[in-house]
Amino acid sequence: MMKRILLATILCAGASASSASAWQQTQADKPAGKTRSERTHIVDTREEGTTRLVIRDTDTGVDLEMHVRGVVFNDDYSDVVEIAPGGVFELRETRAGETRRLEVERDGSGSLRYKYRVGGDDREFDADGRAWLARVLRERVEGGFDAEARVARLYKAGGSRAVIEAARSLKSGYARAAYLRRLAKLDGPRDETAVEIVRSAARDKFSDYERAGVLVSIARRPPKGAQA
Repeated sequence: MMKRILLATILCAGASASSASAWQQTQADKPAGKTRSERTHIVDTREEGTTRLVIRDTDTGVDLEMHVRGVVFNDDYSDVVEIAPGGVFELRETRAGETRRLEVERDGSGSLRYKYRVGGDDREFDADGRAWLARVLRERVEGGFDAEARVARLYKAGGSRAVIEAARSLKSGYARAAYLRRLAKLDGPRDETAVEIVRSAARDKFSDYERAGVLVSIARRPPKGAQA
């Protein structure tokens, strides 16, 4: 079983490397022009339990910054449900010329307090504000935000199948690859999971780089009896 998995990994990785080389040559032959990557600037930094996300998209006019540390979200990513002592949730988004800001803090009693502003005005965090927060969080989840925590919850609730199905539903290849890489660590010793991840990498839509990263995670998975 393992020999077949590793063979599939090597063959797929080799095909990805060949395709990547061809893609690079194609890009070198193209005339200079404004690309999507030049119009969209994304900085996603994760260190010491902190995520800082910055997005600048001149196509849509969206300008977003998010700072998160020690935060737990509900299962459908529509709200914050818990912030650890010393935790942070700060969000600012400008879209269609309107700027909204939200800070969620833990008060002395452990309850969450919402500070919400639209433009320069303080607002009650009402149904409209909650709908805005849910939209922003779900858009970021589609891009891979909070992948490690979400994969852990999915795996606990429904095993590897739940993670693979959730990954397949995401629009971003980067996010799908992040879910599969994390699953390889969580359920690494299980041969059947490795087979499903390899199948998903071969079947689903990924860039060569993303696919190669998933396959490498299979090759590096811990041996049976090791902890993820």
